[in-house]
Amino acid sequence: MRNLGRDRLILLGVVFLPMLLWWVVLYPGTGTNDSLSVIEQIRSGSWTNAHTNAYVAFVWFTSAGGSQWGLVTLAQVILLSLGITSLGAVIIKSGVPRHIVMVACGVFSLLPQVGAFAITMWKDVPSTAGVLMLAAALLERRVASSPGASTLWLAGTGALLLGAFRWNGPIALVVLCALLSAFYRRQTAHIVGVIAAIAVVSAGTLLVPQRLGLAASIPWQAVDNRDMHDIAYVYHERPSSFRDADTRLMAEVMPLERWAVGGSTCEITDVLYFQPILQLAPDVLQKKERQEDIGRFSGRP
Repeated sequence: MRNLGRDRLILLGVVFLPMLLWWVVLYPGTGTNDSLSVIEQIRSGSWTNAHTNAYVAFVWFTSAGGSQWGLVTLAQVILLSLGITSLGAVIIKSGVPRHIVMVACGVFSLLPQVGAFAITMWKDVPSTAGVLMLAAALLERRVASSPGASTLWLAGTGALLLGAFRWNGPIALVVLCALLSAFYRRQTAHIVGVIAAIAVVSAGTLLVPQRLGLAASIPWQAVDNRDMHDIAYVYHERPSSFRDADTRLMAEVMPLERWAVGGSTCEITDVLYFQPILQLAPDVLQKKERQEDIGRFSGRP
């Protein structure tokens, strides 16, 4: 047991340090249009249903009221490190050689798919940590003869991160409970009870604010994913069809050379979002307003 505790601490360091390196290099982190939506809500004080209130509260708390965005991404790095470590520790406990697990987890955390993901301010990061914790709890149940308190705490924490931070989180938990009850009822009865309880609590955190009249979100993100793609495609094919006023408006969002790439949504969103967005948030939020103008200029609702 002592060796397992030591292995868990070493594994946590092996996982955490590579992701911390990503955080230091790209401080305060990167973001997506989801990030902009949360930043705007916190700065304006007007919360909408674009995200769950639990997630917005998490960002508000970890950012010290919206003043330190780097603390949000650091909290995400910690949560994801704990998720990976939890699963890795159970894999070691199941009999896989510890050095193989540690090397694999260290390399895994260093990859952009994990390290860069961890420092992107996004609800999917803590939700992914929750999924990993749930997987660790279920595997722990298979390895151990009976679930201990630590296993139940792990399952509860994972279920909370998944259930409260995504609108479809409680549904995913209910489906998980149904599958476990159908195929592993005896082995997972205690864990299913914990997950089901968290699913009810999570659903409450989602539904209660709606009953209190939470404002509906403005679907401006669709402008990025649909209108800007179409405009870029037409600009690439027939630039002469655009008026001077049109190109001036487009240039306020990004250089015209990037519009001429050919209409790749990925190319466009990379310029706007996948950069140290949390330092440039005021400027990018202004660009978001220009995107709304572009949505009107494109003739779409």
